[in-house]
Amino acid sequence: MDNELHVLIGKQISYYRYMRGLEQIDVAKQAHISLKRLKRIERGETDYPLMLLIVLCSVIQRDWHMILTTAEMIRCGYLEM
Repeated sequence: MDNELHVLIGKQISYYRYMRGLEQIDVAKQAHISLKRLKRIERGETDYPLMLLIVLCSVIQRDWHMILTTAEMIRCGYLEM
């Protein structure tokens, strides 16, 4: 994935986490990653395996396909964030 896609995915993870009323520390613990790593993912500053995206989406109760599709549609200009 390119950096722009990471940023768009990270923004969605952050948004849906917030909408569920979850703190970053709680999501990090449930996903078995460090708080620092989650913060970097939400800012789009790091690469990560697809499996981690799936785990994070499970924690925030969002479909990972939707997250990826939405990010790609925004990147291509079909949607606005």
